Amino acid sequence: MAEKTVQIELTRAEADNLITFLNLTSVRVLEEIKLWDSLKNNERYPKAESNLKFWESVRDTVNECYRQSL
Repeated sequence: MAEKTVQIELTRAEADNLITFLNLTSVRVLEEIKLWDSLKNNERYPKAESNLKFWESVRDTVNECYRQSL
């Protein structure tokens, strides 16, 4: 079953703020991906693989939001 979509209406100013936030957030997300990718085969971090998948999903969502905001 397809996941339900949600639309959010924003003013131009709100959209601009969101774009700024997405730009700033994307750096943090990439840092998290790099970190968890480096730990995914380390037995001391058994949740690293799932954390990596989570942050990759966040990255994809941030990228899609940014793409749609243009």
